[in-house]
Amino acid sequence: MNATKTILQLTITFHCIFSFAQSDTLYTITSEFIVPIQSNENQPINELTVNRLREKVLENNFILVGETHGVQESTDFIKQIAHVKKIDHFITEIDSFSIDYITQHMNISDTLLHRMPGVYSMYSYKEEIGLLNLLKDAHTTFDGVDLVHPVAIRLILFELSNSGNLNTRTINTLRKLIESHSRDLSKGFLSSKINKRTIQFLSKLINDCPEYEQSLIKYALNHKYPPNFMEARAKYTVNRMSYLINNSDLTSQNVLFKFGASHTMKTKNTAGFHDIGWFVDSLAKQKLVDAYFLTIVPISGKVGLPFEIDGLTSKSFDFNSRYYESLRNLYDSVNQGERSIFVDVESFRQSLNDSSIISSELKYILDNYDGILFIDQVTPSTTFKTIVNKT
Repeated sequence: MNATKTILQLTITFHCIFSFAQSDTLYTITSEFIVPIQSNENQPINELTVNRLREKVLENNFILVGETHGVQESTDFIKQIAHVKKIDHFITEIDSFSIDYITQHMNISDTLLHRMPGVYSMYSYKEEIGLLNLLKDAHTTFDGVDLVHPVAIRLILFELSNSGNLNTRTINTLRKLIESHSRDLSKGFLSSKINKRTIQFLSKLINDCPEYEQSLIKYALNHKYPPNFMEARAKYTVNRMSYLINNSDLTSQNVLFKFGASHTMKTKNTAGFHDIGWFVDSLAKQKLVDAYFLTIVPISGKVGLPFEIDGLTSKSFDFNSRYYESLRNLYDSVNQGERSIFVDVESFRQSLNDSSIISSELKYILDNYDGILFIDQVTPSTTFKTIVNKT
C-alpha cells in the first residue's frame, strides 16, 4: 500500500513538474523585440528608419545580409546600409571573374545584359547594377567567392570571342556556342548536351591559346558547377574566405556580405553544409570580428528572374515553401496585423538566462539569425530583355 502511494506521489510530482516546464517554455519572440514598420511612398521601409536596426548596422564591422534574389526591396535596403556606413569591402555570391568584369565594364553592363540576359548571374538586374555602381563610387573593394554559375559561362565565352589572338573560325564557333547557351537558358536551364560541347571545345582550344586566353579557359573549366554543386559551392566559399582572411586585413574593415538567405545561416545552409554564415560566425566566436546576421524575408509579391524564361520575367514568391517553414511560423506568431516588421532576434537572445526553456523551433531561429526583416508585398527586380539576338 505504501509503495503504491509512493509511486502515485512521484507520478503526480513528475506530472506537475512536466506541466510547469511545458507552460514555462518559450515558443516565440516576445512583443518588446518586434518593431512594426510603416511604409508609404515618402518613407519606404528600406531607409533604415528602424533605430534599433540602424544601431546594429553601425555597431558591427561585418554585416551579412541574407536575401531573396530578384527583390527590389532587398537591394534598396542594402543601398541604405552603404549610405549609413562606409563599406570597405563587398563580398558576394558571384564568381570572382564576373564581379571583376562587371565593375571594370560598368559603362557597357546594360548593353551586354540586353544582348545576353542573365549573364551576370545574381547581378543580372537593373537594380543590382545600380548597387554595384554606388559601391564602386565609394571606392569599395569587391570580391566574389562563388563558383561560376552556368549562366555566367557565357561571359567567359564572350570575352574569348573578343580576343584578337584567336582565328576567325574559332571566334565564329564561340559565337555559336553563346547563341546555343542563350537558347537553352530561355527554357530555364543549360542542357547537358550544350554543357558537354562547351567543355570539349574549351579543352581542345586551351592548347592553342596565348597566356590570357588560356587563363580564362582554365578558370571556366576549374570553377564551373560540378554535379554536387551545393556541397562544392559551400566548400569553395569557405576556402575562398579563409584565403581572404589569411591574406588581407579584412577583419579590421567594414565588410558587407550579400548572399541568398540560406548561405548566411550560422549553423548550416538548408542543404546541410557549412557555408559563409558558419565561417563568419566562427570568426565572431573567436572574437576576431563583430558580426551581424540579417535576413530579409518577403511575405508576398513577386520576384524577378535573372533572365526571361518561357516569356516570363518574374514569378510569385512562395512563403509557404518548406524552406521558410520556421520563419513563417515565427511571423505568424509575432505579427499583430502590422504586415512588415523587424524582429530583433539578437536582443531577445541576450535577454534570456541559463534557466530559460525554449522550443526546438525557436532555438533554430536563435541559433541562425540576429535580425529578421519581414517585408510585405515585395517588388520584382527589373529583368533585362533581349533586344539583339546575335553577339
